[in-house]
Amino acid sequence: MQKRWMLLLIATLTITIAGCAGNTPGPQGQGEPQDGEFETTEEGYLQIGNENRRIIDRNGERNVNDQGEEHKAIRQTAESAADIRVEDIRFDGSRARVGILVQEQINSEERMALINRVRTALQREFPEYNFQVAIQ
Repeated sequence: MQKRWMLLLIATLTITIAGCAGNTPGPQGQGEPQDGEFETTEEGYLQIGNENRRIIDRNGERNVNDQGEEHKAIRQTAESAADIRVEDIRFDGSRARVGILVQEQINSEERMALINRVRTALQREFPEYNFQVAIQ
C-alpha cells in the first residue's frame, strides 16, 4: 500500500516538473520574445548584449548606441547648468569624466559650488553614469 502511494507521488511530481520546464508561452504570454516583440528593461537598466541598447528612465527612452549623440547631450546639459564650456568628455564603463573651462577667475568655494551644480544637472539627466567633473 505504501509503495503505491510513493509511486503515485513520484508520478505526480514528474508530470508537474515536466510541465513547468518548457519555455513555451503560456496564457500570460511568457517565454522568449517572438518576431516583432522586444525586451523591456526596468527604469535605469541597460539592455546588455543588444545592439540597439536603450535606457528607460524618468525622462523616457533613450538610445545609447550613438556616442556622438550622448556626448552632445551631456555637453548641452552641462553648459546649460552654468556659464562654462565643456572641454572634454570621457567614458570609462559607467563612469563619465567631464572637463570644463570657466570663463572668469573664481575662488575655491565658487569652484566647488560650480562643480556640484554641473554634476547635479548631469546626474539628474543621465542617472546611468557616475559623473566626475573637473575644472581644467
